[in-house]
Amino acid sequence: MELSIKKNYVINPRTKRLVKVGSKTYKQLVKDSYLKMAYKTREKNVVYTGKNAKEVKENLIADDDIVLVAKKNKVYKHRRRMKDTERENNIISKATDLVKNHLDEFNDDMTDQEIDARVHEIIQQLLIE
Repeated sequence: MELSIKKNYVINPRTKRLVKVGSKTYKQLVKDSYLKMAYKTREKNVVYTGKNAKEVKENLIADDDIVLVAKKNKVYKHRRRMKDTERENNIISKATDLVKNHLDEFNDDMTDQEIDARVHEIIQQLLIE
């Protein structure tokens, strides 16, 4: 896959459009990738509508990576936040993948800045795939 794209942008694997690194969509894709959850599961996040939403929430069972939130008369499911150690381990794992699968993209003629830029591009793309 060719990754020579605008600086600070990656290709959304779902839509094939550019996504700004650090944007809400980028962060959602990183979380989707880490939690191994399909993007479509975001679309149906209301699990209950009616009276006593807080009581109903207490009696519902959610998956390990899901957090239930009661607001007004609805119960929503949200993906849990990633812990800092999980985020760091995920980045280290992607760096390992970079070495295993992309080492041939680097050569002795590249400057330190070119290597740094290329490593950033590849890891940012790997984080959302």
